[in-house]
Amino acid sequence: MLLPFVNIVPGRPSPALAVWLKRAGARRYAVITACNPGSVQRDEAENAARQARLAARLAAHGLRVLPAVNGPDAPDWPAEPSCLVLDPPLALLRRLGRAFGQNALVAGRRDGRPRVVWLGRKERGGCGK
Repeated sequence: MLLPFVNIVPGRPSPALAVWLKRAGARRYAVITACNPGSVQRDEAENAARQARLAARLAAHGLRVLPAVNGPDAPDWPAEPSCLVLDPPLALLRRLGRAFGQNALVAGRRDGRPRVVWLGRKERGGCGK
């Protein structure tokens, strides 16, 4: 089941995402990336390799994962390939996010508002991923 374009913004509910999640039989979701660890931009090849490793680790846990893209928070920041994980175990995603050097991920419930889940200290500047 493909997900149409949906803009997930922390703090703002997405009725379109809620409908899609209901059809997919999912109650919760999270968006996680392995790109640009520590809010330090890496080249496209390195980010692609990191993202492939993250996707493989998620798949090894038997999670339902769809490709996604994190839009930039700043005009000088690139869009980042990401994973939309359905009904994720948040503790696992926190561990994986930290292992891949991420500052945060986004998580939400089907009928709620997505929130930023900080994985360590909040970074100043950068994109806060």
